[in-house]
Amino acid sequence: MSVKVGVTCNSCCYDGGELQGVLRGLGDTKSPLWATLICNGVNVVLDAVFIMYFGWGVRGAAWATIIGQVTSLPYTQYHSTSMQSHTIGLSMLQL
Repeated sequence: MSVKVGVTCNSCCYDGGELQGVLRGLGDTKSPLWATLICNGVNVVLDAVFIMYFGWGVRGAAWATIIGQVTSLPYTQYHSTSMQSHTIGLSMLQL
């Protein structure tokens, strides 16, 4: 089970990071900032709950991190798909 969870969560982390990079490249720096704040805010709250209340220790910190990253992914996806399409106009002569 831990392998399945790890693979799923790694793909969410990479997708979120890639989308944030795309948004930054297109000039939108506020949406990735808010996505990071959402991720870290959820992580901090769940760290406290999972570690101090449930007593899960490192496992609780890991789950809090995973849930935080998965939580910020829909926000990033929404903002990456709602932006106007950008095209890069390069001709072969400019290369």
